[in-house]
Amino acid sequence: MNLDKDIIVYLGLAGAGKTYQSNLLLTPKIQFTKVSFAQELREMVLDLLGIEDFDNYSRFKREVIINYNEKSLTGRDLLQRLGTNVIRKRLPSYFEEIVKQKMLAGNRIVLDDARFLTEITLINNFAQKNNYAVSYYLCDREEFIYPEIASLHESEQLAANLSLLYGKDTLFWKNENIDKVKVKLTYEQIVAGAVVQP
Repeated sequence: MNLDKDIIVYLGLAGAGKTYQSNLLLTPKIQFTKVSFAQELREMVLDLLGIEDFDNYSRFKREVIINYNEKSLTGRDLLQRLGTNVIRKRLPSYFEEIVKQKMLAGNRIVLDDARFLTEITLINNFAQKNNYAVSYYLCDREEFIYPEIASLHESEQLAANLSLLYGKDTLFWKNENIDKVKVKLTYEQIVAGAVVQP
């Protein structure tokens, strides 16, 4: 691993351990900077709800926060729909432009929320253009029951494809040693996972 300019990207379905893994790199000794496609989205939702911060972000994602006309949305549903169905639909490169600017500010970067091939391609192109070493890791859980990919929100479909193609017993849940992560993907494998329906 290049100690000067590195990007580590964790991929996987919701609850697969991406944030846990990325947070292990946020120590003074290791000195990675966390960059997120969804941070801007979370800040928008905070503004929308009129609160300063989520007191318990995990609980927020699970709880029903909107219940209207027999339709209910959890916090995760709200984030997914606002980010994908509203913002990406109208401003397709909005999140990518924000992340590109944030990545320029650090030499050792970790991302835990790349969910679309356009985001992976942005990271890959940025790394090549700016001489960063980039590593992609698939977070997968042994006990995860894979749903029908077509039934998942579109922000989960790439991760589901990758887990079905390359996962299955590959990353042990809450593995505290990055050197023991078992599935390191190439950009080409991710592209193949995006276009092939297993």
